[in-house]
Amino acid sequence: MFGNHDYDSEKLVAYELGFRSQPLENFSLDVATFFNDYDDLRTVSPRLGPDGKPAAFLETDPLPPHLVLPWDAGNAMTAHTWGVEVVADWWPLDGWRLRGGYTYFEMSVDLPASLPPETVGPGADGASPEQQAFLRSLLDLPYDLEFDVNLRWVDELPSVDVRSYGTADLRLGWRPREDLEISLVGQNLLDDKHMEFGGSDFFAISPSAVQRGFYGKIVWKP
Repeated sequence: MFGNHDYDSEKLVAYELGFRSQPLENFSLDVATFFNDYDDLRTVSPRLGPDGKPAAFLETDPLPPHLVLPWDAGNAMTAHTWGVEVVADWWPLDGWRLRGGYTYFEMSVDLPASLPPETVGPGADGASPEQQAFLRSLLDLPYDLEFDVNLRWVDELPSVDVRSYGTADLRLGWRPREDLEISLVGQNLLDDKHMEFGGSDFFAISPSAVQRGFYGKIVWKP
């Protein structure tokens, strides 16, 4: 990849609108909408020769001789994102809190038609989940015990071949004193493993799977 002295900073103009309501003493609701306008986003394009084909050349230093396919950095991409976020909090009983949320997200990416079709940028349609949702339960139990549940669902990422998935995390905590916390946690309990992020052919980033896990933790605050 070759640098570009004309490379500029990416630009963002963001608009947000939201409100918060607490119609009941034990219930609150937050709603927010957003629109983001991106300009001069980073792009990397193959350098073309006069014939419109990639300008490959043979290089002998350093050895061994090898073929170079130059790619140039630029600021040719624009994008728009918009969506809505909803979060609700409810305390059905003393010592029990439920928190749920939902996000809807849309992205529109624009590349000039004059650029080679192999041009890549920081994002593409289908590289971010269109919908996400979560539900958390935080419950205080007798004998200074705490039991927390975190459920999460994420929509598919079609452009990087990641399917939609759901996760469940559990935590059992014990606070025998104000300065001491002991907890056991299980993460991603619904599957042995699942994909969350896709790879990148250009930047040689391999897809990675998130595995089920368990751990214990002791926190002491003297």
